[in-house]
Amino acid sequence: MRVYEDDLIKYMCNGVSVVGNATSLFDREYGLIIDEMPTIRFNWSKIEKGESQGTRWNFLASGSRWKRSVEANMCNKSNDVNSKSSIPLFHTLLLNPGLKNEENTIVRNSKNKYDFYFGELSIAEPWKRRLGKRIKLSSGMHSLILLDYLGIERVRIFGFDGYRSKSYYTDEISESHDYSTEDIMRKELVEKNSWKVYE
Repeated sequence: MRVYEDDLIKYMCNGVSVVGNATSLFDREYGLIIDEMPTIRFNWSKIEKGESQGTRWNFLASGSRWKRSVEANMCNKSNDVNSKSSIPLFHTLLLNPGLKNEENTIVRNSKNKYDFYFGELSIAEPWKRRLGKRIKLSSGMHSLILLDYLGIERVRIFGFDGYRSKSYYTDEISESHDYSTEDIMRKELVEKNSWKVYE
């Protein structure tokens, strides 16, 4: 089922935890704070350390590799993250704007296992222009831009460090992203909205 901006605003009106994949998050014990509000997690994220990452999972944000993201994040109804089935751990898939031309395919493949929201190109385009033609916005940056656009006032950000500690699930650094510039843009959004960053 599709969800729309009004649906997201209603669900996130009391706040949201945005949980990145930085390895540095494992040095902290933010789990209980993260779980106080609905959570957004990214791509091939896994919950490996609940006291650091929290255990709540409401939204999975992904981009062009969304199928792999979904497959990597299936679990059973008991919420056992070590056991996979056809039941997603998340309930809503937030898709980057570039996937709007795949809407029908994604709807067909979802088989009503999860809801999904397709980002609008116009929301991200001003930010994308700052990166250049060959550089893509990451799923994390897309999500922060969306929250700013929706006017979500209470946002807590975890596990974002400009890729200084890399992702905990891969040593690969994508050449299609500019994490240093995104770090600057993230700080602009945090300052503008008075969001809280947990480092």
